[in-house]
Amino acid sequence: MMDDRVETRPPAGSAPRSERMWGWIGEGEKSDWTFARRVLIALGLAALAYAAWKISAALILAFAAVVVGVLLRGFANRIGERFGLSEKWSLAAASLAVLAAMAALGLIFALQVYGEVQTLAERLPQALRALGERIGVNVTLEDAAKSIAAPAAPGSETPAATGAAQAVKLGVNTLSAVADFVLVLSAGVFLAANPPIYVQGALLVLPPSQRERAREALHAIAVALRGWFLAQLIVMAIVGVTSAAAFWLLGAPGALALGVIAGVAEIVPIVGPIASGAVAAVMASAVDVKTMGYVVLAAIAIQQLEGNVITPRVQSNAVDVPGALVIFSIVAFGALFGTLGVFLAMPLAVSAMILVQKLWVNETLGEHVALAGSEEAKEKKKDEEEEARGE
Repeated sequence: MMDDRVETRPPAGSAPRSERMWGWIGEGEKSDWTFARRVLIALGLAALAYAAWKISAALILAFAAVVVGVLLRGFANRIGERFGLSEKWSLAAASLAVLAAMAALGLIFALQVYGEVQTLAERLPQALRALGERIGVNVTLEDAAKSIAAPAAPGSETPAATGAAQAVKLGVNTLSAVADFVLVLSAGVFLAANPPIYVQGALLVLPPSQRERAREALHAIAVALRGWFLAQLIVMAIVGVTSAAAFWLLGAPGALALGVIAGVAEIVPIVGPIASGAVAAVMASAVDVKTMGYVVLAAIAIQQLEGNVITPRVQSNAVDVPGALVIFSIVAFGALFGTLGVFLAMPLAVSAMILVQKLWVNETLGEHVALAGSEEAKEKKKDEEEEARGE
């Protein structure tokens, strides 16, 4: 039986396949198609950017879940190495330990801190009013809230209706925050349970030649985030305890609550400590001007101690982010993602910085810089500190 298949292999010396495919199209048509293709790509990128902007709230929650997953996986690895447990049992132990710690903190807050925070919230408007009278400025929290809120039409709402609307809005916001918190924790546990499947899935959108570089960058980000979070927890605990003790000794009202605020505010560098110090000063002004002055001095001293002694020692093995980058990150991510963007400004800044260092500077430009949080960066920082001490 004769083979009637036609030989499709091009003869030796023929033009490349791309030229043979487009050989029937003239030069003008090729230019038009190239232009149309570029327009379509530009429109696709614009549509993708618009979609990302529309779902920015979901994207920041997804990033928060990734951070939780990275931290939980690191904690589980430590438990597994320490007690010789499998990945499954180490993750279960890490999750239970985190939940137990959260429950304990919640109980302590409910029994001890909540009363002081409530008292603090009740006294803060009076303290602000008293401070305004001392300096000759009659400004209250109510006035500030009214100036920020959009004015309603005269007579359109009664006080009762306004109060009911505010209560409903507060309830909805609270439920939404709780739902987001549960969502982030749940997604973080799933991400920590099997990181490779999610990493491999994310890398599939990249060309094969770029996947290994991206994998290395993601690993570097995970290492840096774990180091940053551990250092941040230590700094928050030291600042919180020190602030509470100092404010209690100085006689400031709600010292324990003010200490908790000072510790939590450390999660937002530069801006958080200033805000917590301002709250402490306003509360102390309700006692007298002398107490307020001492509280301000104590807050400044604690922040100087934190910035020059505690943080450099604690974060010697963590990520060192330049101060200007921290400020711009807080402003930029806060504008993009709101309050959650402010709290996640540092993890976002660390991730962006490592991506730029790895994928752009090292791989694209061909230069070499030590990745933030890497062993090379730690050794380089130690050498610089030793040289500075030697001088």
